[in-house]
Amino acid sequence: MLDNDKVAQEILGAHDPNVKKLRSDLANLQKKIDDIQTAPANNPQLEQQIQSLSQLVHQALESSERLKVSVTLPPEKDMTVRLVTTHSIERLEEYKADENIAYLLIGLFGGSSLGIIGNWATSDDFATTKVSILLLLLMLALAIGSILWVYRIERRAAKVRSKILDDENQPLNPPPAQSQDPSSTVS
Repeated sequence: MLDNDKVAQEILGAHDPNVKKLRSDLANLQKKIDDIQTAPANNPQLEQQIQSLSQLVHQALESSERLKVSVTLPPEKDMTVRLVTTHSIERLEEYKADENIAYLLIGLFGGSSLGIIGNWATSDDFATTKVSILLLLLMLALAIGSILWVYRIERRAAKVRSKILDDENQPLNPPPAQSQDPSSTVS
């Protein structure tokens, strides 16, 4: 379990110049305390050092008040990190790219088919020929083929996703199975 104070110190310590100053002030404070402890009792500069210590403590307290941060961590079960193979992620990305290509082809061939049908419907002198009918059938067949391709891609991607997510309940290092041998039990 992570300690909120340690997390806050890491977050602040990495980026805030005020934290460096606070640490420096606290290090100076510690040095002065050590000097006072080792100084003889009749030291005439003792009062001046105590005054200096008092100022350093006051500066450190002011700095620490400005640097307070509230860090709230989510529950431990929400912080669980799932490790998956990059191969699985790459496969999902490839499926998504293929799916986008298939949708592009559906739009291309479907739009071509609609364009041919629209020309037939709006043209007075357009004669339907075998070539135009074959072209329309080819465009419709390619559009339907692209739709089927999308369906296959989505099924494959769903299998990969379910494989990744179904492994969620399996622990990374399952405990070894303990089998009891009837001859080894003690009565």
